[in-house]
Amino acid sequence: MYQVKHLNKNTMTTFRIYRGIALNEGETINTDALGCSWSLDEVYASNHGKMIADARNKDGYVLIYADINESVIDWSNTLYAMETRNNEFEVVLNGSEITAKVYYSELDSIESGEVFTGQSASESDFEDYCNSYDGDVTKENFISLANEF
Repeated sequence: MYQVKHLNKNTMTTFRIYRGIALNEGETINTDALGCSWSLDEVYASNHGKMIADARNKDGYVLIYADINESVIDWSNTLYAMETRNNEFEVVLNGSEITAKVYYSELDSIESGEVFTGQSASESDFEDYCNSYDGDVTKENFISLANEF
């Protein structure tokens, strides 16, 4: 279980997020577009990566994670995703640069533990993009949920 870190009163809250990426042997992780849609749930992200690899006839998948602060979260789209797809525990990033680490790899060409820095895709790449969320889910709901992981 990963707990939300509260560094001190003057710093932001950090979250651990996961993403599964389907690749063929010899392909590399695209650090120009790591993706804007991540998950708080390691198991969901792993299963999703495996499912995409199978559906696209890829050789396998890698599971990456990043410890991010709240400034890189696209809150409107994250809260919207929580409301519309609450089983994904989705975190939508706002196009910022992040540092991630390979947590698990099915591929010989990418090793677990590899660290890299890249750009998350822009928020306009998010499939359900909304300019402003006005639903019932709050940032506090998200933080409470994140504490469960």
